[in-house]
Amino acid sequence: MTWRTGYRTGRILADCKCKHPQITHYTKQGNCVYSGCKCDKFKPSGRKEFKNKRAVCRQNHSHDSGLEIKTCADFQYLKAAGEIQDFKSHVVVDLLGPSKSVVATYETDFIVFHNDGSIEYIECKGDHLMKLQPWPLKWALLQDKHKGDPKYRFRVVRG
Repeated sequence: MTWRTGYRTGRILADCKCKHPQITHYTKQGNCVYSGCKCDKFKPSGRKEFKNKRAVCRQNHSHDSGLEIKTCADFQYLKAAGEIQDFKSHVVVDLLGPSKSVVATYETDFIVFHNDGSIEYIECKGDHLMKLQPWPLKWALLQDKHKGDPKYRFRVVRG
């Protein structure tokens, strides 16, 4: 037996308590679109990269991904070798608009303080997250905040 919902059709799934087709479970909350139905069998799980648990590196810093953990370990080695002064992870920076008022905040993955006095903002992103909004816009606003100042550098570590 098939149900007709708009232009889509679907088969009744036996493991669903409400016996409605899976394609009718596409509301924002993941419930069945039929009135009065309380089924949440097909509740959307969300994007995996936003539901990952935060991991902790050897220095007890909390990170969003394995790429950040590897990058943090690299900075620890560079600091121990004396090639950089220090680094900080997950620093919140205010982003200013044209009228110099705070438009948004941006949490950068790393800020590296080099021996020559320069400061480098480093963002660790997987290839699948590079164009995902609002990151490109906030990254551009962060670069615009320090535009023309040779003291600041920006780098994206891709994984």
